[in-house]
Amino acid sequence: MVGKHSKRHTPLAQITRPVTRNGLIDNLKQVIGYMENLNIPFIYFVLTFVAAITLRNFMEIMVAQNVVRIFWYTPVHYSLFYISLLFNITLILRALSGERVERILKVVMACFLVTATVPLTDLLFQLIWSYDIKYLYMVPEKTKNIWHNYFLFFGSHKGATPGMRIEILAAMTGAALYVYTKTDSKLRGFVTAVLIYSLIFWLYGAIIFLILGLERLAGLPYDTSYKMMIHVFLFMSFHSLLLVAYYYNPQYFKAILKDFRLTRILHYELMVLFGMVIGYSGTGATVLRLSNFIELYFIAVSVMCACVFSAITNNLADVSIDRITNPERPSVTESIPQQSYERIGYILLAISMTCSLAVDYLTMFLIACFIGNYFLYSMPPLRLKRVPVFSKGLIALNCLIVMLVGYNFVGKQIPLFPPDLAAFVLIMFTVCINFIDIKDYEGDKAEDIKTLPVLIGLERSKLLIGIFFMAGYAVTPYFLKLPGLYFPSVLSGMLIFYLITRKNYREWPVFSVYLASGVYLLVYLVFKSNVV
Repeated sequence: MVGKHSKRHTPLAQITRPVTRNGLIDNLKQVIGYMENLNIPFIYFVLTFVAAITLRNFMEIMVAQNVVRIFWYTPVHYSLFYISLLFNITLILRALSGERVERILKVVMACFLVTATVPLTDLLFQLIWSYDIKYLYMVPEKTKNIWHNYFLFFGSHKGATPGMRIEILAAMTGAALYVYTKTDSKLRGFVTAVLIYSLIFWLYGAIIFLILGLERLAGLPYDTSYKMMIHVFLFMSFHSLLLVAYYYNPQYFKAILKDFRLTRILHYELMVLFGMVIGYSGTGATVLRLSNFIELYFIAVSVMCACVFSAITNNLADVSIDRITNPERPSVTESIPQQSYERIGYILLAISMTCSLAVDYLTMFLIACFIGNYFLYSMPPLRLKRVPVFSKGLIALNCLIVMLVGYNFVGKQIPLFPPDLAAFVLIMFTVCINFIDIKDYEGDKAEDIKTLPVLIGLERSKLLIGIFFMAGYAVTPYFLKLPGLYFPSVLSGMLIFYLITRKNYREWPVFSVYLASGVYLLVYLVFKSNVV
């Protein structure tokens, strides 16, 4: 009895003891906790994810029988596929587990290594089972019953290989166990598995069906080219990233939104549309494909992110000025620490460049020039905003640049842009844009920034800028060759003159009248040019 009792308590006996369900869950919690609490830079997890999907892309290209030639867009397409999948899985786990997004991201990014096992698994299966290794989307013309495939775990779809189905099953199981370890709810775990499978099936495996549905709804031609697929997954990645960013740190997200220079962003978006209408009137070109609409959306996103990035860099350079005139900005309140604020700016810069590149190289070049001009204007060592009046020429040039973005979008060559109109834009905006310095008068004066209001006095500058606006509005119909616009144009100029020169000056009414008159002009041009 003594011998048996002693043997039962030896280390070997503890190892061979049957593992209970609670023991497995406890071990899983320890593994998850270890990964979530690992004290290493977050960028290491990001690079792990990048390395994992790059390995998967390489192995898929080498193994898949439907890949006979490698083009530049192949790894881009695949990578955006996995990036959007990463964000969407994270959002599902966030909704059902309640765990913090940064902790979920650490686990999910590390677990993406499982994607690289799919080609290897299929190669091993081929030793005992002969089948074609093809990783393909479901397409309407080759899929008899999509619901049948959904309920039968991809059913007869040959584009989902055994290795891929094992990978998806592993993802479902892993996600379900993750939620179960966080909530102790079997129901939530089950719902997680179903949602992960549904996400992968409908938004990834059957994405062609969704694209075709949108194209039919809009009366557009069927297009599933490589460019279209890149656009779709970039579109999904961007919006999923926004939600992930919000959950990652709602305080930072709200602070950025609160500092959104909406009027300035709308101004530049309006300039893009003007460029499109001006270019269209000379070509009669039209938008025919869904990818064109997505590209137009990418331009809007790129311009917006470029504006926000430029605002962030300007805020960092103008902290002392903003303490006087804009004390609510994040750079002053420190609602976002400076290091994090800079990182957010660089993320927005990357998004702007990526979205512009998704349109074409020329659009990316123009947006880069736009951002560079704002950097020269506001940032050291040059900080050209200190040059009186003429520094606004850089902002005027940016107005022309975004017009050229729209002009290029409808297929016109930039050198063909009307030179008289370009000169008008540069001159008018150079003199009129000085109104943005009126509200910063006290701060610029304290920091000895030689803006027009600081040089000649606030009241005199308001009177002069108001005259610039009236003159600019008065000659606009002449340069656009639209005599029917004389009366509304002059009226708008007079109204802006009043808003600028009145005693209790506020910037937003000036912008409101300017934007409203711009929209009116745009609509007038659209119907005059028979765009619709």
